[in-house]
Amino acid sequence: MIATSACIPMEPAPLSVSAGPIEPPGAVTCDGPFATDTSHDKLVATFGASNVTFEETRTGVEEEAQLATILYPRDPARRLKVFWKDEKARSAPAFILINDEAQWIAEPQLRLGLGLQQVEALNKKPFRLWSFDSETKPGKVADWRGGALAGVHGGCKLEAQFAPNQQASAEDLEN
Repeated sequence: MIATSACIPMEPAPLSVSAGPIEPPGAVTCDGPFATDTSHDKLVATFGASNVTFEETRTGVEEEAQLATILYPRDPARRLKVFWKDEKARSAPAFILINDEAQWIAEPQLRLGLGLQQVEALNKKPFRLWSFDSETKPGKVADWRGGALAGVHGGCKLEAQFAPNQQASAEDLEN
């Protein structure tokens, strides 16, 4: 089982002007290179040895460092972290983390930067969140409530975590 976790702002960030469109690196699905039987070696064969490392990384700001396979470690838009159930053999994904500036899409179209209403539309029904006051799972989806994001094909489990939009002003947060 692969769990894809993403920190997503509660409200979408304003669009910014850039030099050109950013091509997303692709979708994280339960088949192909991210299938439940994948391994570090299969990722190297798919993405190239120069684009794959195995190193210590964190799942979150305050989390303890863990060993993981990192795709595109020097490219924030394409960086993807794969944590293993069998860390020694680097096989059987425990979860795949899309965070920071990564442009990957978790099937079906879940990506960083979506707001609560946009994720609810993808889910096709309301879902439940852990309280933002929770110390262990602040803003994390507790239950997709049988929506479209509850049963991703291939037996994967899709997780998402919301965070306040850092660009929102204190006045916006009070309203």
